[in-house]
Amino acid sequence: MNRPNSEHGFFPDEVILQILARLPVKDLLRSKSVCKLWHKLSSDKYFIQLYNKLSVKNPMVLVEVSESSESKSSLIFIDKLSGVCDFSLDFIKDRVKVRASCNGLLCCSSIPDKGVYYVCNPMTRQYKLLPRSRERPVTRFYPDGEATLVGLACDLSMQRFNVVLAGYHRSFGHRPDKTFICLVFDSVSNRWRKFVSLQDDYFTQMNRNQVVYVNGSLHWLTSSCSCILVLDLNCDSLEENFIAG
Repeated sequence: MNRPNSEHGFFPDEVILQILARLPVKDLLRSKSVCKLWHKLSSDKYFIQLYNKLSVKNPMVLVEVSESSESKSSLIFIDKLSGVCDFSLDFIKDRVKVRASCNGLLCCSSIPDKGVYYVCNPMTRQYKLLPRSRERPVTRFYPDGEATLVGLACDLSMQRFNVVLAGYHRSFGHRPDKTFICLVFDSVSNRWRKFVSLQDDYFTQMNRNQVVYVNGSLHWLTSSCSCILVLDLNCDSLEENFIAG
């Protein structure tokens, strides 16, 4: 992995990188405005990998607080070093709702413009607007009745991510039919792919707040906690793993 290696002032870039990588998130964001060099170094891919590696020792929690109407929400960031502080995604330049997270990345959906999704790194304040998919799956999922189930998978070693939109297919002007579809966005190809599955009652109970990315697969716990649905992104397959009671 290439990284900056030129020297500036008294310290080589590698030393500055190591110092910045150990800052709390709040201070790291402030450091970007100190000088162009610090902004450049803290936006480098090598730095992002280093920061994610070191942050494992200091778990961070991002809490979204929504009003009952869900038309407004705010973010609170919590970690052991900086404590509790307000957090903003205003750099996206759109009113968004956090839908999924994985390895330091967030997937957000536009509130005013349905079907528009972003993936951002709140540490570097960089984001990507995903191309629109030709069809959007529509259904209802627990616990908040969101129309589309969203999953995010980020492979730090490969520097790539996938976004999954899942739900029952609904043609324009018609009710959802019995075809459950998954749309998968690949950051490398910058394209969406689709695969379908037969209808199953468990699909309507997938809990978007309890999704985990492990070994190339997304795992959802159903609202009844009786089954884990596994989406293997390597072969585009869905399977059910029942939990022994």
